[in-house]
Amino acid sequence: FHDGFRRAWYVCRDGRDVMVSLYFHRTRFLSKPDTPVGRSARAMLEKVLGRDFDPADSRGNMAAFIRHEFAHPRQSFRANWRDHVMGWLGGDRPRSHVHFVKYESLLEDGVGTLATAIEWACGRPASDWVVAQTVEKHSMARQTGRTPGAEDRGNFIRKGVAGDWVNHFSPETAAEFDRLAGDALVALGYESDRGWLDRYDLSGTTS
Repeated sequence: FHDGFRRAWYVCRDGRDVMVSLYFHRTRFLSKPDTPVGRSARAMLEKVLGRDFDPADSRGNMAAFIRHEFAHPRQSFRANWRDHVMGWLGGDRPRSHVHFVKYESLLEDGVGTLATAIEWACGRPASDWVVAQTVEKHSMARQTGRTPGAEDRGNFIRKGVAGDWVNHFSPETAAEFDRLAGDALVALGYESDRGWLDRYDLSGTTS
């Protein structure tokens, strides 16, 4: 965030899904072991998870991966997810000139969500046709040929759904995420309170 911004959108996503997406983004480079990015990914993951780590064991690896990513963020001007989100929220002084656009809302109603954001920014309604064409052009089906939920772990656009974190978080991982960013999760409205850990079955059933 910068004080000079007059009106801005902030596109956000459930931080738990962000961490899962980032995990698979990092591990997909392991398929290119003879490239600089592949060697870098291997070195980093071995340092964090051990030399014998299994990249397919997302549940077993996620807690350590999240601890490392929060301590050593490399994107978003080196701010971790929690600090970046809270900086844009503004703490005790909410920023009325920042409009939060949730990834989950775009998945549920892309046309309505984008139209609302455009009207907020411009002060007048957007063209329904232009908004609909824009959403369709950037849909997962158009971009990948797959429907949301059809996973391809080797693709930058892996799965295209919300809530997939429950398939990759163990109770330990959930507790670790809450320790690091539970306040931001509540502040964004993804959970109503810090008791969210008890509301999910994290027994290990995947889908």
